[in-house]
Amino acid sequence: MRDLQLAFYTLSASPRVYNTYNTTQTPAGLDLTPRVRDQGSCSTGVAHAVAAAAEAALAAAISSDAAAVEVDAQYLHYCSDGGRVCNSSWSIEEALDYLANQAPEVLRPATCSQVSSESGSSTGVGSSRHNSSISSSRASSIINSSSLDLTNSNSSMNINSIDASQAASTEPSTYMCSAGTSQCSNITRMTPWLKCSYQPLKSFWQIQQHIRNHGAVITPMAVYSDYQQHFNNSSKFSSSYSAYEPNTTAKLLYGQAVVIVGYDNLEQSWTVLNSWGSSSTASRKGGVTADGLVRVKMGAAGVGTP
Repeated sequence: MRDLQLAFYTLSASPRVYNTYNTTQTPAGLDLTPRVRDQGSCSTGVAHAVAAAAEAALAAAISSDAAAVEVDAQYLHYCSDGGRVCNSSWSIEEALDYLANQAPEVLRPATCSQVSSESGSSTGVGSSRHNSSISSSRASSIINSSSLDLTNSNSSMNINSIDASQAASTEPSTYMCSAGTSQCSNITRMTPWLKCSYQPLKSFWQIQQHIRNHGAVITPMAVYSDYQQHFNNSSKFSSSYSAYEPNTTAKLLYGQAVVIVGYDNLEQSWTVLNSWGSSSTASRKGGVTADGLVRVKMGAAGVGTP
């Protein structure tokens, strides 16, 4: 009963429609929507979603636009946990636990992996440390499970597994990992750039509250056979489209990790940032919009499902 009352009071005092790119709504008029990312054909969606959520949380913490912060998703994927390859899948829970409890040093600014034009000198990353709060939504049946592995939560759904046969044939050089470490040698396990914590969110009002406070929430999204038809090639040049809800005849293809950056309680939809690029960057024929954002009906495709 107490939780129900808290939900009622929170919702009644909150905006019915909210998006982190709407600077008339956000704290201090900031744009807290993370940059649009393009994972290409590699299974790096979880790393991109975690990096995006970290950017939003850090931007909210330091009162800055999210565009001023860039977390290196490539380093996070390829240089974590003994090294990964293009088609290596990674569950959201594994990634967050790894960052929060095992190796926070792999979360670092993108400038660490960029080679300076002069003798490989350091790009001058500051030594200040920040605390960020990252949250993820997941099904309650998985929350209560002893094994929090989203990749196996559904026998036909593998989070962020995008047709490995189409994955890029070449992997980032190990030089990227060594360069990222040497360029920012001041970022270590004992002195990380960001010290993150995370928590599962069990209700839609908690998700909305976290978005308003910290910018983004990580969630799995089930991609169905009609997803790219709904967001067809013409969507690349438009930001006007209806919220997605899988057709009853659509087939589940795979899972993807995304971040929720807004909501519309009138339309009952989530605003989701995927890592498939935008009209100017994406090579995909479908599933992409002009601004990289998509709207998904609440309760559909597993997005934000408590």
